[in-house]
Amino acid sequence: MDRNFYRITEFARKASVSVRTLRYYDKLGLLVPKHNQSGHRLYTDEDLIQLQYILSLKFLGFSLKKLKIFLKLMLNIFKND
Repeated sequence: MDRNFYRITEFARKASVSVRTLRYYDKLGLLVPKHNQSGHRLYTDEDLIQLQYILSLKFLGFSLKKLKIFLKLMLNIFKND
C-alpha cells in the first residue's frame, strides 16, 4: 500500500492548522510524525485522522494533558484489535 507523506508546511495547510501548532503537538507527544534522514517531519494521512481527533476533543473542552491520555488509550485499543 502506497503512503502519502507530507512535510510540515504542506500538512499544516492540508489540516488548516499552523506549523507552530504541529511542532507544539509533536513536543507534547500528541502527534509525533516520522522523520526523514534530514530530520524533517513527515506526516501521513493517518496523522491527519489523529489530528482531527485531537482538534475535535480540544473543541469539546479536553485539556491537552487529558487529550494525551485519551489518545494513548484509543491507540492501545486499536492496536489490540
